[in-house]
Amino acid sequence: MEEIIVKEVGIIQTKEQADEAVELRNKLKALKSEIEASYKPIIEQAYRAHKEAIAKMNEHLKPVEEAIRCLDKSLADFQKRQEEEARRKALEEYEKKKREEEERKLSLAETLAKVGLQEEADRMLETDTHVVVEVEKPKVEGISFLEIWKFEITDESLLPREYLMPDEKKIGQVVRATKGTLSIPGVKIYKEKIARG
Repeated sequence: MEEIIVKEVGIIQTKEQADEAVELRNKLKALKSEIEASYKPIIEQAYRAHKEAIAKMNEHLKPVEEAIRCLDKSLADFQKRQEEEARRKALEEYEKKKREEEERKLSLAETLAKVGLQEEADRMLETDTHVVVEVEKPKVEGISFLEIWKFEITDESLLPREYLMPDEKKIGQVVRATKGTLSIPGVKIYKEKIARG
């Protein structure tokens, strides 16, 4: 391979400089093709070996990963049922404590009214009843659960503009097909020249 040293290319100002640049470019393109051709068989062989190894690994991994997915779903379902049960028990406990607290307030208010403190009794009955209940979080030992928030679009026409994404592929197709003769609002159409040959 011929060694070509390229220094920084300045602005081409004359026809001779342009001709020299084209000649140098052609030599560089030929060198590029030579380099690619010399490495292509090595790369193809490595790629085939890589593909084969990945395929064999995936044959063994597929049933294992499927079993893990099934277990994860079963464990997540179990955890969800345990949490729902804990919430249900906590709600029952809350309702019970709230009833007891309201009965206690009512009894105290009746006692206050009997001793002539009706205003204090009325005030007591008007105050909100506050009850605190701790929700016990069930835990499966040896595993943790992540909450992953997901979404499903139910009506695209209601989406706010900031959640819409331009179809750049379609815009590019229209711009290339019409060669910039069709104006698209919000899109600046321009052309660039690139060297070929």
